[in-house]
Amino acid sequence: MTLANIYASEDHDRRQYPTGWNTDSFDDASWSPAKPLTGPRGQLRYQSQPPVTLHEVFEPVKTTSPKTGTVCYDLGQNASIMVKIKVQGKAGDEVIIRYAETARDDGTVLMPDKLFKQFETHVYSKITLSGDGVEEWTPDFCFTAARYLQVEGVSLEDGTDLPVIKSIVARRLGSVKTDVEDVNQLINACYWSFASNLFSYHTDCPQIEKFGWLEVTHLLAPSTQYIRDMESLYSKILDDILDTQESSGLVPTMAPEIRYMCGPLHDTITQRGFDM
Repeated sequence: MTLANIYASEDHDRRQYPTGWNTDSFDDASWSPAKPLTGPRGQLRYQSQPPVTLHEVFEPVKTTSPKTGTVCYDLGQNASIMVKIKVQGKAGDEVIIRYAETARDDGTVLMPDKLFKQFETHVYSKITLSGDGVEEWTPDFCFTAARYLQVEGVSLEDGTDLPVIKSIVARRLGSVKTDVEDVNQLINACYWSFASNLFSYHTDCPQIEKFGWLEVTHLLAPSTQYIRDMESLYSKILDDILDTQESSGLVPTMAPEIRYMCGPLHDTITQRGFDM
């Protein structure tokens, strides 16, 4: 692994893996021992909220190849995801995976909001193949939200100089039904928005900030308790609030707090506008 970023970016160079490093027969005599480090300060406590799990696997509903070397997938549902890809190619071949919640007519990923336009070109994962048969990859340290995937440097068919995609799936993170279909679709959209932001706290969005703005917890509390048992998670969020509370009694707008991102919003109560 040459890069790891929670905002949907990981780079893996499979050529750097020693042959057989993950087998019992591998000779690791040349490896250096791990160095002890000072642990984080504070009081160590057990994890009180439920674990974050990956619990749905689904296949793309549409696959297109708008141009040579690019394969695009429509997953059929916008959700918080981690991708698994199987591909076969030569040593040194590079495969790039991009993610988006919207797409152009040809299937290529699109970020229509200029504020987040850099995600369209600068947020991606890259795998450099080892050339050792079919290689499987899934991110270790990042996730994102997407419905559309764009895989570059690959082909759907043999007989080209490009690596060949063998399969791709995505796992979603994360009832009420009426006799009005439009209402059911609205409920489904609300559910996936909620489930895709449900981690060790309520995130504001799973693809861009991933921050713990407290108005999200405030606004979701009345509705989420109808579809999930939220007691242990909310107890943990209350601990986060106590942990970030200042000596003056002020509770900041985020918990857990990322001070450098708050700026003038550090001591604001950002919930009234949403209520209105």
